[in-house]
Amino acid sequence: MFYAANAKGNSNDVVTCAWSSAQNNLAVMALVYSGADASAPLDATATGFIKGGTSLQTSPFSTTSANEVMVAGMMSGSSCAPAPAPGSGYTMELSAVPSGCVGPLAAAEDKVVSTQQTSAAASMTFSSGTWADMIAATFKAASSGGGSPAASLSPTSLSFTSQTVGTTSPAQAVTLSNSGAATLSINGIAIAGTNNADFAQTNNCGSSVAAGGSCTINVTFTPTATGTRSATLTVTDNASGSPQTASLTGTGLAASAALSPTSLTFPSTTVGMASAAQAVTLSNSGSTGLTISSIAISGDFAQTNNCGSTLAAGANCAINVTFTPTTTGTRTGMLTVTDNASNSPQTASLAGTGTSSSGGGVVSFVTKAYGAYHSSSVTQSKVAASAFAAPAGDLIVAYCGNTSITASTPTISDTAGNVFRQAGATAAGSGGDSLSMFYAANAKGNSNDVVTCTWSSAQNNLAVMALVYSGANTSAPLDTTATGFVKGGTSLQTSPFSTTSASEVIVAGMISGSSCAPAPAPGNGYTLEISAVPSGCVGPVAAAEDKVVSTLQTNATASMTFPSATYADMIVATFKAGP
Repeated sequence: MFYAANAKGNSNDVVTCAWSSAQNNLAVMALVYSGADASAPLDATATGFIKGGTSLQTSPFSTTSANEVMVAGMMSGSSCAPAPAPGSGYTMELSAVPSGCVGPLAAAEDKVVSTQQTSAAASMTFSSGTWADMIAATFKAASSGGGSPAASLSPTSLSFTSQTVGTTSPAQAVTLSNSGAATLSINGIAIAGTNNADFAQTNNCGSSVAAGGSCTINVTFTPTATGTRSATLTVTDNASGSPQTASLTGTGLAASAALSPTSLTFPSTTVGMASAAQAVTLSNSGSTGLTISSIAISGDFAQTNNCGSTLAAGANCAINVTFTPTTTGTRTGMLTVTDNASNSPQTASLAGTGTSSSGGGVVSFVTKAYGAYHSSSVTQSKVAASAFAAPAGDLIVAYCGNTSITASTPTISDTAGNVFRQAGATAAGSGGDSLSMFYAANAKGNSNDVVTCTWSSAQNNLAVMALVYSGANTSAPLDTTATGFVKGGTSLQTSPFSTTSASEVIVAGMISGSSCAPAPAPGNGYTLEISAVPSGCVGPVAAAEDKVVSTLQTNATASMTFPSATYADMIVATFKAGP
């Protein structure tokens, strides 16, 4: 089905239908109507079909204006159909009967209506069963001299709730109605005025609204700045009183963030020690909540805060910053707050000076003790050192070693009930033994202390060494650790390490995978404090050395040298002096 609106005049017009391939049965029907809308006459369409029956009817359709013509055409799949009767109220305008047929191949009917139609249908009835398809369409009448469109907007004003700058509100609807007797032609729907860029609209109006019809214009508000924002929704059309307008208003809100102070300077702080906290206040002086994405810090500084993810308008929160220098000299960093304020991110500069602890105490060796076990036939799972006196507040450094590489890390205890912590990881690189290092800070005083190492399984060769030092830091003495091993060689040396304060003691211990090793010589500047020689051995199962330093150490090592080849592992740790 086709239509041509506002046709050119012709006293001898011919309509032709052409297909891409030849057929046995063809038909063309043309009907001409006056008074139709010259620009956009088509209103509604519907189809229907029949397969071997007698009643042909389209699906329901509705018109959008009062004055229309309903035109329906059918094509018979039975080639020469029995003559149909028109539907109720319809006039049969055409029966296309080709040569050789007694009935039509196609037919057309129409009906002019003066009221809007709802759930209407077109139909034809046949006297006997046939196969046929039908298409119906409705065409609107042109506006008469006595009718005109009448446009209005409802409501005529929209007030949006306060909205954060840069975010979009839910849509609010304005209805454009045409209460007139003619079609409303819409020339444009726009938003104009002072803050027109803060409002936007979408609509389902198209280019026209039928007489008695309506459409919806949805408006949203996205403020670009704070404060009251206003604009006007404008509809330009062919109705009297055009343009129709609706006022639009809303308020833009924004967070306003600031840090105070914007810089912190910390007093000189010993390397590795944490300073007292200093506070930075984050304030939101804006008109809406501040959404905090992150609070980050760089350098030798750390922060904790009570800000959460949102800071209410007019509220503030505290960011507490501490300084823990990793080396001496001037240290700098930056506190950075990222949020939804226009001036994000906010920053505060941080500065402090790291100092060595050389101005404090000095670590000194006090005493030592060891215990060792060797047997080729009998195993045991624990070994105890000889008794020693440990003054209160001193540092106890202990080693537990055995010649099994599969042994688990042992537990360690002493008669004084001190709490021991492991220094570094268990070493077993040589493939012939395993060695673990422990320390107890701020030891309990005991004149007859005994340190015991216990493993989960029995072994043939065990050793325990305990060394006591005065003057060490009582709260967090451990600074750094390193390990080394030798496999069938004479030189045992750890990997390089560096200290973070000037006044420290370096303690290194070894366990021999050769069971009874040749006696080692200490490393350069070190003192060999212990050679743990068990019964039945001429050389030690284990040994320990130390060195007190008064300057920062960089790329230092601990080492021992053997007169003949051995297998051994070594662990070294450095311990800081007290203040």
